[in-house]
Amino acid sequence: MKESLQQLLRDRGCLTSREIDRYYQNKEKFGTAFVINMANRTERMASATETLKKVGLAPTRFGAVVGKEITDPFYLESFSILRPGELGCLLSHMSIAALAADHPDQEAFTLIFEDDVVTSSGKDALRMAFQRLENIDREENIQMIYLGKCLERCGQMIQVEDNIYRAVAPSCLHGYAIKNSFARRVLQDFDRCSKYDGSLLNCDYYNRGIDSIYGDYII
Repeated sequence: MKESLQQLLRDRGCLTSREIDRYYQNKEKFGTAFVINMANRTERMASATETLKKVGLAPTRFGAVVGKEITDPFYLESFSILRPGELGCLLSHMSIAALAADHPDQEAFTLIFEDDVVTSSGKDALRMAFQRLENIDREENIQMIYLGKCLERCGQMIQVEDNIYRAVAPSCLHGYAIKNSFARRVLQDFDRCSKYDGSLLNCDYYNRGIDSIYGDYII
């Protein structure tokens, strides 16, 4: 799955070879920030870039996979219940996960945003949050960070410190950070379920929206 997705993003021109090389060379704990963006939505990319600049991030545009252009039977059969737009969304997010799975620093995080992201935070707020999260990661081995949410069981969340909470049933992927080793795990799980061995985890688990897939991993 990983190799197929990496080939898909190259074939679709989601990133240039230089952008991919730059991503792998990034040695920061919270590394490259990707913004998933459709080619015909230039104004959204401009808005997202300005938004992320406010919090000190210089994003890299990731050209979204267009679901209606996918003809590969593997993807159409594996994700048969998804509408074209949902398929494109899933393959865009999972293609970035496929890059993360091969990043030299598997303990670092890859930042991923959708192009409708908004924020009221300032530059120092995100920098300080990353510092606190890095300390928490040493103790708890964080797998994924939701940088704000649309839907959650808010009353059940547990405060870790300040404005950082332990997720319960998160949804929406407008802004998040995925640990590179967790991205690798998700793709390895998919490959294992393709050779169904009778375990509870089977391919039907992945035949749905990407926010549901990641959210249930957290649950």
